[in-house]
Amino acid sequence: MLSLAAVVGCVEPGGEVSDSTSETSADTSSTGDTDTDTDTSSTGDPDTSSSTGDTETDSSTDESGDTDSGESGESGESGESGDTDSGESGESGDTDSGESGESGESGESGDTDSGESGESGESGESGESGETDTGEEPEGPCGWEPGRGIMTLLDEDTLTVSLLRNDAVTIELDTSLPAAADDAVLDLVMDTRGESLFVAVYDDLGGGMEHTRAHYRVYDRDTGAVVWEFADDVWEPEGRPPFVASDGRVAFFGYSPADESDNGYSRVLGPDGLVDHFVGVAVGPVMPDDWMAIEVGEGWSYPRFRNVVTKQEADIVHTIWADDIGTWLRSESLFIYLSSINGELHVVEQHANDVTLRPWPELEPYLFGDWTVSSLALRGHGHDVLVRVSNNDQHRWLHLAEDDTSNDVLMIPPQGHSATGCVTQPVVGTQGELFTVWRDAASANIWELVGPNDAWAPAELSLPVSQFAGLYLGMHEGTYWLTASETGSCPGVWDPPPMEALLGGSFQIMRPQDNAYVSLGYAASLRIAPGGLCYARLGPSPDDPWVVEDLLSPETIEVPDLGTLSWIPND
Repeated sequence: MLSLAAVVGCVEPGGEVSDSTSETSADTSSTGDTDTDTDTSSTGDPDTSSSTGDTETDSSTDESGDTDSGESGESGESGESGDTDSGESGESGDTDSGESGESGESGESGDTDSGESGESGESGESGESGETDTGEEPEGPCGWEPGRGIMTLLDEDTLTVSLLRNDAVTIELDTSLPAAADDAVLDLVMDTRGESLFVAVYDDLGGGMEHTRAHYRVYDRDTGAVVWEFADDVWEPEGRPPFVASDGRVAFFGYSPADESDNGYSRVLGPDGLVDHFVGVAVGPVMPDDWMAIEVGEGWSYPRFRNVVTKQEADIVHTIWADDIGTWLRSESLFIYLSSINGELHVVEQHANDVTLRPWPELEPYLFGDWTVSSLALRGHGHDVLVRVSNNDQHRWLHLAEDDTSNDVLMIPPQGHSATGCVTQPVVGTQGELFTVWRDAASANIWELVGPNDAWAPAELSLPVSQFAGLYLGMHEGTYWLTASETGSCPGVWDPPPMEALLGGSFQIMRPQDNAYVSLGYAASLRIAPGGLCYARLGPSPDDPWVVEDLLSPETIEVPDLGTLSWIPND
């Protein structure tokens, strides 16, 4: 684990993050999110969508992890947050984690969809070709190639969108609406994936065809150049998040005053114009095989798949446990759900007609008995499944790792410790281990549970924290963070803390695999990048700008004050 003696850097301010692996201040099965800011690839909405309720995911698959709170919530997410999928949800939900999703009792959502990636490493000197002396492309901040578009900046007042690259170049995109009515009320929706950045601007005034106009553009995510554009004066976005595919095709739920039916329609556009138009709600991108995730039925509550080329549709092939224990991994247009098949419980992963069955016999004694599933969440890259089962006031967590090993966890603190009241759900680590926060009379810190036969042990990731009232624990792409704030839902009485403890508001970021540790002096706003190698933070003053800082190098980028920032997945 990380040695606290190895400090890559220390910065003063920091502190807000929301991610699929983080926890909430109350153990609920609604969204699991607290006062968090989830970064997404549209207009700030998470990249997930659920059939009967959204869920939360841990985004190693989501775009990013960000929060504005010192409390932790099981969300994700990713965010551009990313495209992270996170958030605990009710009946069924989705995530784009990368982002994964939780499903459970409530129908509220807290997902995110992420598509983060990016490895770190030192770059050599570059020659004329821009390659290193090893023949590899040089790396810029965050471990991405130099000149890579890393985030969008949306000014919601002027509806302008700017692209920020990791060489600090800012490019303002054309978001005009040609031939708009003089009294038009403009709005926009957006999404990013792969090399594509999609923005649709439209007249949201409503009332008639004179105010039905939209302009769709797909830009290159590095240069800001328009790849294709399309104008429409009959259909426009309804306002829900759109989904751009890796090849630039985009799906969205539409509206037209010319449509007098009781149906709701989604549309798919591409470089040559209209690709598909169908009844239902688009809830995931078009995949390379031309299939995408949709929802149909009353309240758009039933998951289905559609091929935008052949116009075929595919239903869920197995019965969903309790009708609603399932969630979308939206970045893959993949539906993940529990099902009893021939008397055996399985996690089912379905994309169109491709179905993977993952037996989970360790769950059977509970669900075939008197226990019920109160939440289901996706973690890691979306294929770690975390389920909470409940029997009256008893709760247990069962974790099915990506390699199909199972861990059964009763959240009982070690001797002399107790729960904080804020971090109530385990965080899944990069190796399938579980993390939580326990406190004694003087301070609190992160503990880990490595295997089903192990006991909780100090994780040796962070310094202890004390005298806080809010707490948030998160993990994204191998980067962990612990936020403590002076306000929140878990204030406590404290004995004199140990000398090394951080008091009141604080923020710690840890990346064990790279021996990196950063301590921020108090809880402020912070957002973890896709790949987990850098973060954006706000300073202590209201006038301080966002600053991007690299965990593995001293490189920084000051973010221009051009609007709300959202990380772009580094697919």
